[in-house]
Amino acid sequence: MNDPVDLLITNVRFPDAPFQEPGSLLVRDGRIAAVGETDVAMHNGDGRYEVLDAGGGIVVPGMVDTHRHTWQAVVRGLCGDMSAIQYLQSIRWGVARHFTADDVYTGTYVGALDMLDGGVTQVVDFSHCMNSPDHADAAYEALAASGIRATFAYGFNAVPGDSVAFRSHDERIADFRRVVDTYRGRNELITVGVALSDFNQTDLDTLRTEIAVAREAQVPITLHPGALRPRTPYGTVTLLHEAGLLGPDMILAHCTNATGDELRFVRDAGAWVSCTPETEMQMGMGFPKIGKLRELGMKPTLGVDVVSDCSGDLFAQARLALQTERALIHRDGMLEHIPLTARDVLRWPPSSGPRRPGAQG
Repeated sequence: MNDPVDLLITNVRFPDAPFQEPGSLLVRDGRIAAVGETDVAMHNGDGRYEVLDAGGGIVVPGMVDTHRHTWQAVVRGLCGDMSAIQYLQSIRWGVARHFTADDVYTGTYVGALDMLDGGVTQVVDFSHCMNSPDHADAAYEALAASGIRATFAYGFNAVPGDSVAFRSHDERIADFRRVVDTYRGRNELITVGVALSDFNQTDLDTLRTEIAVAREAQVPITLHPGALRPRTPYGTVTLLHEAGLLGPDMILAHCTNATGDELRFVRDAGAWVSCTPETEMQMGMGFPKIGKLRELGMKPTLGVDVVSDCSGDLFAQARLALQTERALIHRDGMLEHIPLTARDVLRWPPSSGPRRPGAQG
């Protein structure tokens, strides 16, 4: 095997100083080792190195997508004009039941490559097409084959269908434990996690069991907490809070119907919120909670959500989030200075979201 080749990227600019003279960035053993003047003398190792001229481009960290259903990449655009109810009927309760393990592999693999091509180097993959143990293995193996860093969040939602591999919820939980035992530590880039059942398909006792299983395995948790309207008298966030189930190992997707108190519950628990502007606004979930999160001192995170609805470009979500929040800021009148900048938004996607103890990167 050849010795590793270090990389010196020259003629780069940095987000905090895009108009200063270009500099350099040294990558050694796959990690950033130095940032500074454009000078090959920066490389003081004994190994070989390659020099790449970035042409004055801005270098930013790889982005983190904190909420994506990656398996849907092969049905991109199918839901471009659909409401949330139509999406559930066509994809979750329709297409998903016909997806084979090979389909899940293809969608997840292609979707992961699409992310890497668009600058996303880490994803929380809410993988909720777990029709069988073979589907779970296919989803994990596709992520591993792509080279992306990912949390493979095993979906506990039941997939409707006539031929169901899991005859009970207990069997699905047993398969999750099999996945943990099989894959934990196999690939340093892939962390196994849990995607909880949706509250409109289950009850609090089931969520309590799923959360206990996830925490027993010491894996991160993600969920959809009541994004659909109309709102029930007690939102999912309130129920989880009152049950003492919220925690820093959680990413809550959307939270568009969450009250101010509920967002404080999330903040005080150390949990995170993933905003997915395009699907949230198209499908009637409401406006992204970016402004409220910032008011509470929380850092928003961004996700693409369902690529059956929109493109896989996280930059597009960042731009839409920025302009939507600016419109909301101006709703009471035009301001002299805009308090939310493009640079602010650029800082959201990198290094977003929870990590289990000891997780890499």
